[in-house]
Amino acid sequence: MSIFGAMDIAATGIRLGQVWMDAVAHNVANVNTVTRTDEEPFRAQLVVAEESTGVPGGTGNGVTVRAITRLEGDAAIVQDPLNPLA
Repeated sequence: MSIFGAMDIAATGIRLGQVWMDAVAHNVANVNTVTRTDEEPFRAQLVVAEESTGVPGGTGNGVTVRAITRLEGDAAIVQDPLNPLA
């Protein structure tokens, strides 16, 4: 493998890291987002990564983002009479 091949593989990890940091920033920015009970609540984003397969028995090609999914489950319902959305 040439040095450029190794740099390409490293670049896939850096790109994955950027997507992951974007998802974390989105989650942190929206952690206190509130909605009415008839609206869809905020769901955290999860980044799913997978290896980029190369030739069988050879070196890999780095990583790729397989999907960006949303956290499932029921959101917490909090009663706050002072909230303007209450």
